[in-house]
Amino acid sequence: MRLSAAAGSGVKRIFQEKILGSSISRLELDKLNCLLRPEDTVTVNRLSRLGRNTDHVIQLLADFSKKYVWFVSLDLGIDRSTSAGSMVVTVFAALTSSIGRAMGSGARLALS
Repeated sequence: MRLSAAAGSGVKRIFQEKILGSSISRLELDKLNCLLRPEDTVTVNRLSRLGRNTDHVIQLLADFSKKYVWFVSLDLGIDRSTSAGSMVVTVFAALTSSIGRAMGSGARLALS
């Protein structure tokens, strides 16, 4: 997240990664997840920087919802504390569930 954007959005603590590539294991993201409490807000400058791929982003958003953590993406104007933002996150979470079921079915078919 750009520090100037963070300052303007009321962010209290910044977790910043400098890892390149598609590694899902990220120390700062792991620290953030350990410290999250209900009603906390995770703010990112760009949604695409939250996770390493679409599935990872969707899974993180679903995890935030389960923990009652708000989510804000400054680039897309997604704010889970609003009705519209909550709907977007809910759709992402539903996609995660559907993808998981579809993958499970595919795995069973491949083993048959």
